[in-house]
Amino acid sequence: MLVNDMNSYLLRQYNSCGQQCVHITASRNTSEAQLKFKLLIRWGADINSHEKIRGDTPLHIAALTKNYMLANLICQQSSVIVDVYNFDQKTPWRIAYDMQDLTMMWLLEAHGAQRNISCSENRN
Repeated sequence: MLVNDMNSYLLRQYNSCGQQCVHITASRNTSEAQLKFKLLIRWGADINSHEKIRGDTPLHIAALTKNYMLANLICQQSSVIVDVYNFDQKTPWRIAYDMQDLTMMWLLEAHGAQRNISCSENRN
């Protein structure tokens, strides 16, 4: 499939679950999905788009699924917003923090993510 001006709108179209093609592809942790995601980037898909249920971006999904290869690929894109918030006001780094995923936290920090833990959230 070639993406051109006539059909590029398909990259931004939402399905009945509130997801675009980037969200669907990001939720698959396979080498084939990695290849597809690279194609979507090349074709101009919005890697910062929010799905409509939780407001997750592909980077949030990568953090949730511990997909380090995808997170690294997304973070290497010049247009990425690393500290983007979902509807729960969580960044991908915060999701990794909540899951105690030190590898993802480190990866995101290496690409400029800020630690976003407030004092009130640290109280027992």
